[in-house]
Amino acid sequence: TFENSTRFSLDLSGAAVIQRDSRLPLILDPSHAIGLRFGVPQLARACAAFGCDGLLIEGHPEVEQALCAKDQALTRTMFSELLPQLRDLAAVIGRQLI
Repeated sequence: TFENSTRFSLDLSGAAVIQRDSRLPLILDPSHAIGLRFGVPQLARACAAFGCDGLLIEGHPEVEQALCAKDQALTRTMFSELLPQLRDLAAVIGRQLI
C-alpha cells in the first residue's frame, strides 16, 4: 500500500495464504503493523477474528518511560481491557486464548 499514516499495513489476505500453505502457526503482530497505540486493540481484534494462532502485542507498565516502541505499546489498562475481548472473539470462532 502507499498509505503512510501508519507504520505498515497488515495484509490479512497474504496471511490467509500463508496459513493455508504452511504447517507452521501463524503469529501476527498488530503493534508493529500499525505502530500507533490507539489502533493496536482494533487490529488485534481483527487478527483474533481472522483466526491467527498467536498475537504479539507490545505493552509497557509506563509507556512514556519506555526506551523503545513507546508509540505502539499498550498501557496496562488498555491490555487488561483488550484481553477479555480477544478471549470472546476466539470463542466465537471456536478457538481458545491461552
